[in-house]
Amino acid sequence: MIADRSQNEQLFITLLFVFFNYYNPFSVVLTLAVNTGLLVIFLFFNYRKRGISVGQEGFVIYISAFVLFWTLAIMFLRMGTDLYVLGKYTRVFIATLYIFMLCALINITPHTLRRVLSVIFFLHLLAVIAQTVFPSINIAMANVFGMSNSSEFFLEYKNRKMGLSSSFDTASLISVAAMVFYFINYQVFRNKYYLLLIVLACFCWTMSSRTGMVLGALFFVYFAASTFNTSKGWEKMLAIVLAGAVLYAGYQVLLPIFAHTFELNIATAGESQVTVEYGTRGTLDTLLGDHLAVLFNINFIEAVLGLGLDPDGTDIGYVKLIFHVGIIGTIAILLLYFRSLINAYNISKRTEDTDVYILSRFLGIYILLLFIMNYKSLEIYSRGAHEMLLIVAFALFRSERIRTENN
Repeated sequence: MIADRSQNEQLFITLLFVFFNYYNPFSVVLTLAVNTGLLVIFLFFNYRKRGISVGQEGFVIYISAFVLFWTLAIMFLRMGTDLYVLGKYTRVFIATLYIFMLCALINITPHTLRRVLSVIFFLHLLAVIAQTVFPSINIAMANVFGMSNSSEFFLEYKNRKMGLSSSFDTASLISVAAMVFYFINYQVFRNKYYLLLIVLACFCWTMSSRTGMVLGALFFVYFAASTFNTSKGWEKMLAIVLAGAVLYAGYQVLLPIFAHTFELNIATAGESQVTVEYGTRGTLDTLLGDHLAVLFNINFIEAVLGLGLDPDGTDIGYVKLIFHVGIIGTIAILLLYFRSLINAYNISKRTEDTDVYILSRFLGIYILLLFIMNYKSLEIYSRGAHEMLLIVAFALFRSERIRTENN
């Protein structure tokens, strides 16, 4: 009983820790307060029981420190301060230290983290579905998870859902990541429960952004082909596709009727719901044109060193990183991500632990998703998305270090 209670307490604390760091409800200040509170509690009660040692995590910490130092140096040379950029890179460094220490002090194991991530992703999917059924909650939830001026925004994009995020692109990233995570779990455990979650995830990435729809479709085809490679497997894949089609048809036809009946302020059944705007108009042309052309407004030295400020007129994540910390800082950040990707791949190849395999495979694909989505919007080194990478990576690195020491 005591052991069960201890495991349940660890699950709850890990869930709380991951939820606040990934979704950042209300404010990053609240997340900082939660992390500080957890750190104080565990240092006070558990410091002598659980030491903190540095392994592969050290590389991540050093890179984070260098990027912050580089940001400060750029601002010093320019004799100017951009509070957004300064706050962003300071927050990342502090979050890196907190997550490193808390993963060790909480003793987050791959088994615990895998179970927690199943819940964390499901909460986002549940939020998207709730926002679809009750669109009147869209504005309130967007405000909670960090989007300002959401009232006017949802007047234009009333058919798109953010779930537990503050943007449509991030919402689609989370939904696609959830689908990938549940696919990997299904490949290992063959539990039909994960098939239902895959269907829900597929529905959710169609509700956020066109980029998410394209990525979701591509990764769905890849995982479906590698998962259902038998005759019975193809029958299951067909069942998933049909279930998704029925779910989407229900959204387009049955949901408006239900909503009209119960006065939920959704479009009535008589109004056409077929034409849905899933992104900004002219997004592709804009991203290949004006948003990319912003780089040509600065000289070569400025591009290499960075300007330490957030640019106007572009949403492209790589362009923003170059403005923030230059090509030098961007290369350092990408090196951190590539190193984590390679480590995840190596761990997945040599491990015999089921939970470690699932998390390492997920981490590798999650990093690829970040690389792709970062062209559409700033996701790399960004709030929530980067913290998820850190939590999974640090849990894996610590697990591998303990395994090596025991052998």
